[in-house]
Amino acid sequence: MKKIILLFAVMGMIACSYAQPLMTNDIPAKISKTFEKSHPKISQVEWIKVGDDYKASFVDTDKNMAVLYNASGKVIETEKEVLISQLPTAVLKYVNDNYPGEVVQRKVLITNAKGRSSYELQIKEQALAFNSQGKLLQPDTK
Repeated sequence: MKKIILLFAVMGMIACSYAQPLMTNDIPAKISKTFEKSHPKISQVEWIKVGDDYKASFVDTDKNMAVLYNASGKVIETEKEVLISQLPTAVLKYVNDNYPGEVVQRKVLITNAKGRSSYELQIKEQALAFNSQGKLLQPDTK
């Protein structure tokens, strides 16, 4: 299970590095309809193509969010910015022990299509992934 989550996290980071920005009219109708149905109040969306998938990034209730869809319009995963106080205690402890005084620049809750959650953090140049209980999923190479 740990290896699967780690694999998805790494694939997501690699795929985003090859992302292609898209115009709204470049998005397949299935995907745009699915997005509009689940997010009817969102009008400003940035779309990128990640491999064969499509990622919608937007702001909802002052939080950065993203949804990754496959080509048939099914949700692969969602990303939601979280507050530092919303991170599991084990994550906070790890950050405080290993990065004392450093600012966590990115804090994201990722939920896959099966409802399994993980967290991604960015501290300096280091990307860290944790499972829903706060256990580090990838080796720390600081």
